[in-house]
Amino acid sequence: MVRVLDESIKRLFLAFHSINDNKQIAVEVGERIVELLNENGFDVEWNHSPDSRIAINNFLWDKVYDGEDYGADRAIRIMREIKS
Repeated sequence: MVRVLDESIKRLFLAFHSINDNKQIAVEVGERIVELLNENGFDVEWNHSPDSRIAINNFLWDKVYDGEDYGADRAIRIMREIKS
């Protein structure tokens, strides 16, 4: 997606859903993601629709996939470093 690489757009969009395409569960997943991001000091926008991506504002993602499998803890740590 071009928006990820455009330095003038300082937003990272996160897509999510449930593994069984259950919209109610997807909303709960989205709410948990937003809660965790807010707890970690990120400025987040989301309209509570499972069909919409969660936006992290004032965030420029410049990492490139390197083939390694990274967990959520490492991703949050990298995101905190970028935010600082």
